[in-house]
Amino acid sequence: GRLHSQIGLTAETDNEWKVKGIISHRGRGRGAIFEVEWASGDKTWVPYSDAQSYTAALQDYLDILGVKAISQLP
Repeated sequence: GRLHSQIGLTAETDNEWKVKGIISHRGRGRGAIFEVEWASGDKTWVPYSDAQSYTAALQDYLDILGVKAISQLP
């Protein structure tokens, strides 16, 4: 995997298309971190503050877990 900073994303970049999916997490609520798999196949851990911008991937992940909000993460 790579560090999130090595991906080279900026605020001007459309992040959504580069994310293949969120595959796991650690923690709960706004303190959670998420393991993101990128379209390139790389995997990185990102904080919720970054993961929330990948709205479709984050919602899909929450749906898979059967929760409606990050505060309900197992």
